[in-house]
Amino acid sequence: MVARAIALFGFFWWLLLALPLLIFFFIRLNANLDVELRVPMPHFYIVTAASLTALFLGILTVVASAGLRDPQVFFLSLAFISIAAVFSVHGLTTPGVLVPGSNPVIGFSARFSVLLGGVFFILSTIPWRGKLRAYLQRWQGELTLGWSALLLGYGLAGLLAPHLFEPLGFVMSAPWSFGVGALTIVLYVSTAWYYWLTFVLARLPLQLALTAATLLLAESQVAMFAPTWRLSWWFYHGFMLAGFLIAVLVLLSEFFRGRGVISIMRGLFVLEGIVELELEHQETIAALAAATEAKDPYTHGHTIRVAQQAVRIGRAMDLPPERLRVLARAGLLHDVGKLGIRDAVLLKPDKLTPEEFRHIQEHPKLGHDILRRVGSLEAEISVIVAHHERMDGTGYPSGLQAEAIPLEARILAVADVFDALTSKRPYRDPMSEEEALDVIQSERGTHFDPACIDAFVQSKTTGRTPGESVLRRCSKID
Repeated sequence: MVARAIALFGFFWWLLLALPLLIFFFIRLNANLDVELRVPMPHFYIVTAASLTALFLGILTVVASAGLRDPQVFFLSLAFISIAAVFSVHGLTTPGVLVPGSNPVIGFSARFSVLLGGVFFILSTIPWRGKLRAYLQRWQGELTLGWSALLLGYGLAGLLAPHLFEPLGFVMSAPWSFGVGALTIVLYVSTAWYYWLTFVLARLPLQLALTAATLLLAESQVAMFAPTWRLSWWFYHGFMLAGFLIAVLVLLSEFFRGRGVISIMRGLFVLEGIVELELEHQETIAALAAATEAKDPYTHGHTIRVAQQAVRIGRAMDLPPERLRVLARAGLLHDVGKLGIRDAVLLKPDKLTPEEFRHIQEHPKLGHDILRRVGSLEAEISVIVAHHERMDGTGYPSGLQAEAIPLEARILAVADVFDALTSKRPYRDPMSEEEALDVIQSERGTHFDPACIDAFVQSKTTGRTPGESVLRRCSKID
C-alpha cells in the first residue's frame, strides 16, 4: 500500500516534507510574521514529547538489537537513545523549569542532541564486516550500558552544574555554529538517502519512515539558526517531534499487522550497503551461479533475470523480507544442477530424445546434491528442487500438486519460464513479452499458480526491478 502510494504520489510526498521548511523560510523573510513567542512551559512540553517519542523508539531498537546482534540496529538504537537523552536535558533546562534563568546548557544540548544522533544514524547505514562486526556483536550490551551511563552523566551535569558548559559556548557562535550545522545536515541527508534507496529496493514502510524522519531532523537543524523564541525558532521542535512520530506510527501499524520488533528490524536491514542482498555464503553462491551460466552460454544472464523477476513477484504478493531473500538465492541457483548435465545434452541444438530429456529432468535433484554441501540453504534447496513441479501434478521430479509445491517454487516457475520464452535459444528465436505472457496465461491452473500469474502481471506494471544491480553484483556475472 505504501509502495503504491509512493509510486502514484512520490512528488507530492517529497513536497509534503519540503512544505514545512518552505513555510519556515517564508516566515523568516517576513519579519512581521516572525513574532516572539516566549512561553517556557509549552517549550518544555513539546521537547518532552519529542524526547519521550525518541526514547520509545530507542527502547524498541535496543530490544531488537539484543535479539539480532546486528551492528546496524545497534547504532540505530544509540541514535534514538542519544537524541532522547540529550534533548531531554534541553527541555529540563528550560528557564523556570528546573534551572532558573538562562544557561549555556539549553542551547548546546539542542544542537548536540541532533549532531550526536546524526553520527549514530550514519553509522547505522554501514554494513559492518569482519573483526569489527564481531567485536560490536560481542560487546554491544556492554557498549549500550556504558553509553547510557555517559548520557546519564551528561544529564546530571547539565542540571546540577550548568556552569561546566560555559566553555562550550563558542559552539553556539559563528563560524562554529555554521560548521556544526552543516555537518549535521550532511549526516542526516546522507542517512535519508541511504534509507530512501533501501525503500526503493525493498518497499518496507519503516525504511520510508526513517527517510522522512531523518530529513525532518535535517530540517530541524536549519530551523535552529532562527532567533530564540521567535515563531520560526519553534519550527525545529516541531520538525523533530514530527520525525519521531512518523517512525512510531509506522512501527505501531506494523505491530497491528502482527509483526514483532525483531522481525521489523530484520526486514529493515535485510538489504544492506546501497543495498546489497545480505547473503550468507555469498562467494559460494556467486561462484555457483557464474559456473552455471558459463556452462550454458545461451542462458547468459538468465539466473540474474529469474532472481530479479521472482523477487518482483514476491514483493507483489507481500512476502516478508526473509522469504524474498530465499527467492533471490533460489533464483540465482535454480539451475545449478545443470553443472551435472552432460554437455552433449545441455548444449544440443536439436530436439532432445526422450532419454536426453529425462537426463535434463535430473537437474533439480542434482542441484539438491550440490547445494546440500554448502549448508544453511535448506529453504532454498526445497524451492530449487520443486521449481519444475506443476499445479496439476504432472511436473518433476516428485509430481507434487498445487499447495504441496512451496509458494516460492511456484513463483520461481513463472519467472523461469517467462525468461526462457523471451530469451534466444539455439533451436528458436525469443518470443515477445506479450507472446510469452499469453503462453503462461494459457497454462493457468495447470502448470502455473493463478495467484502467481496475477502477481507477475501486477509486477510488470510497477517499473524498474528492485535490486537488479544488487543481484548482478552478488552473482559477479557481467
